[in-house]
Amino acid sequence: MEIIIEIINRHRDLSPNTLKGYYKSLDRLKNKLNIDLVPDFLKSPEIILNYIKTEFKKPYQLNLLNAYIVAVDSWLKDGTTHNPMDDSYILENGLALFKKYQMEIKYELDKTKYDEAKTPKEEENWINWETVEKTVGENFKGLKDILKLTKSEISKKDIQQVQLWVISGLYGSGEQNPPLRLDYNRMVIISKEKYEQEKEAGLTEGQNFLIIESSKIKYFLLAEYKTVSKFGKKSLKVGSKLNTILNKWIKIREKYGIDNPYLLFNNQEKAVGESAMSMYIKDAFKLTGKSIKANLLRHIFISDVVIDMSLKKRKKMADFMCHSLEQQLIYNKLPSGDSSGDESN
Repeated sequence: MEIIIEIINRHRDLSPNTLKGYYKSLDRLKNKLNIDLVPDFLKSPEIILNYIKTEFKKPYQLNLLNAYIVAVDSWLKDGTTHNPMDDSYILENGLALFKKYQMEIKYELDKTKYDEAKTPKEEENWINWETVEKTVGENFKGLKDILKLTKSEISKKDIQQVQLWVISGLYGSGEQNPPLRLDYNRMVIISKEKYEQEKEAGLTEGQNFLIIESSKIKYFLLAEYKTVSKFGKKSLKVGSKLNTILNKWIKIREKYGIDNPYLLFNNQEKAVGESAMSMYIKDAFKLTGKSIKANLLRHIFISDVVIDMSLKKRKKMADFMCHSLEQQLIYNKLPSGDSSGDESN
């Protein structure tokens, strides 16, 4: 699968996150279908398309279709590992099959994309933004006894509990720091001085940082996120509310001798991966009694808070959340029972 990703990378200007997503999707298909050789995998369109249609729900089908189409298209254009003319008819006709079904799925999904209705899953787990903010405070209250423990008394489980409060703060701090995607998962804490040194040495590319200038001034530098190819690197100031949480987190880390460089980490003090990050967010908001994920928090924030802002502030929120104004409008969800409808005559 690494060969396919290398070829895609040669022919497409994609972000590391997108390539990583394509790798996961393609590798999952390859393993499920037990097709080992790269050419055999790419030249089995009917088998793969049938599997996608029958085994996955339609929103996720589109991810798999996109990954496979990009892989086949890149393979056809490439001549470093094979002759592009060999079996090109099979490959091109397979590509046509996938593109046809891709358009069918896109059309179907687009019909519901702009109606502002919650999905059944969103409806089931929806909470208001006020509850999100209250959960951050409740999580901190729950640490009262833990934070009295000494370095020798505190356990890894206790530290993880503290970290869940930090995560709820990262995603529940409101206008000053609206919720990002999973971009905190491998984020490194670094002083401004050290960051400048590493930048000079070429050691900062493709890495997300929490840069500390002082106890009052911090900012997130995003160089690896879903839409980086569109919006470029992002420097996002840490607001006063979240800054207070991060200052406490830094002091707690010092108190208990946590010296790994990551803002968030697992029990082995290694960087948190994307799938684990999703679970941590869910655990950070378990007091709500709902299954809360990053995308849901983004939708709630936009629907409850952003939608009533001026256009200028909404543009600012969209920039911070690393998406467009149009995407922001799509993320807005109407209250239950409401429908935008089609008022055209």
